[in-house]
Amino acid sequence: MIITLDAEGVMYVSENEEIHMKATAQEVTDVTGAGDTFIAVFASYFDANNIIRSLEIANAAAGISVSRFGTYAVTKQDLFQVRNDFYPSHQFIFIIV
Repeated sequence: MIITLDAEGVMYVSENEEIHMKATAQEVTDVTGAGDTFIAVFASYFDANNIIRSLEIANAAAGISVSRFGTYAVTKQDLFQVRNDFYPSHQFIFIIV
């Protein structure tokens, strides 16, 4: 189960583990579309073998979304910047569809 927690981030709960990730937003301008962004990016980058990575990418995208006014289409470049700021040891792999 995945629970988005607004400014508190996101929680993932399974039979075997419970993980809480802090929100990545530095500043919040508008929360419109943040949940939709999280779900869309999570679904797009879902990897059953690495659920944590999928959550990190979606959490990063939601953080970007709330830092802009109105709905915002998060770009790959946006995600690379957040990766560098919050997950420097990770490599995000993006699939362009």
